[in-house]
Amino acid sequence: MILSSIEGDIGAPSDKREITQIQIQRTNPSGTTVYANNSYSRSGATTCTLSDGTTVTVPYTATGTGYPPSQRCNVLGGCPSLTPARTTVDTIGIQIDYAYAYRTPIGAIMNLVGGGGSGTSTFAFSQRNAFRMEPQL
Repeated sequence: MILSSIEGDIGAPSDKREITQIQIQRTNPSGTTVYANNSYSRSGATTCTLSDGTTVTVPYTATGTGYPPSQRCNVLGGCPSLTPARTTVDTIGIQIDYAYAYRTPIGAIMNLVGGGGSGTSTFAFSQRNAFRMEPQL
């Protein structure tokens, strides 16, 4: 659902084809420490089955699987059966790595941001946000 949501939310002027990697992370409550993560590169395809039985295919391939959906706690009272045991819902971090490809010669003009003069240079950046997983009551 997270990868599908990202695909649906990225729109002009951004180009979702320029996403290079997505990480789904389990973090501490403030989001500053990453305990485990799943990494996905934008290549190939992954088909996921949603809770209602429908499937969705996203253009990502798993490159790291340290935080699978079966290890995510969304129960307000915690998940003592998970490893490690949790006393409350997880805090989830989502990090998106993006490589913006210049479409004009601005990169060559502004050598500080990686200009190569060809108009095909890129500017890579990451954006991350952490939030509490919504509980099931």
